[in-house]
Amino acid sequence: MTSPHHHHDHDHHHHDHRPAPILTARFDRPGWPSRDHGDAPLGLHIRFTPPAARGPEDEDGGDAGRRPLALALVIDRSGSMSGAPLAAAKAAALQLQDQLGVRDRRAIVAFDNRVTVLAPVGGTHPQTAAERAIFNAQSDAVRQLQPGGSTALCDGWQTGTRLLEAGDLAVDADLLTVVLSDGCGNAGITDPVELGRLATATAS
Repeated sequence: MTSPHHHHDHDHHHHDHRPAPILTARFDRPGWPSRDHGDAPLGLHIRFTPPAARGPEDEDGGDAGRRPLALALVIDRSGSMSGAPLAAAKAAALQLQDQLGVRDRRAIVAFDNRVTVLAPVGGTHPQTAAERAIFNAQSDAVRQLQPGGSTALCDGWQTGTRLLEAGDLAVDADLLTVVLSDGCGNAGITDPVELGRLATATAS
């Protein structure tokens, strides 16, 4: 892998030793749907392994050379997420939070049939004792999430996105909403076509 500014110097070869992300995918059972499985859905598990986390030498929190990020973490805590799925979603949200830089901002939302804002838009590098207490309480609220009722997937996603849109963000910030869910919405808007229309409208 070469940099866009790589010079073709036959005497001096420049190698990019930065770790690359890894993406793997697998079905939750062998083979495609067959008569043996009836109408049972076939799940596709996708795993994204990011490059190694930044080291202690990155005093700017990994911010150098990129635009600030505004990230909404939306956690599905509905009944279908009970057990390992919810534990994984909570761990992923906290890990994403920990990897943000000093210029980045994040909000955290949880939902089942109701939507709860666990953390409004804010930074992840508290400077004072009061800020650290608030940040720690918000992180603890994520850890303490328990499975609940039905799945208002659209309401949860839209709440996270609206928090970013109304937040006090840098003018050049990239806005990103990450929904950690099993994807089985059954409350509120559930039609895939309508969800796609809303997503397109939000992106534009």
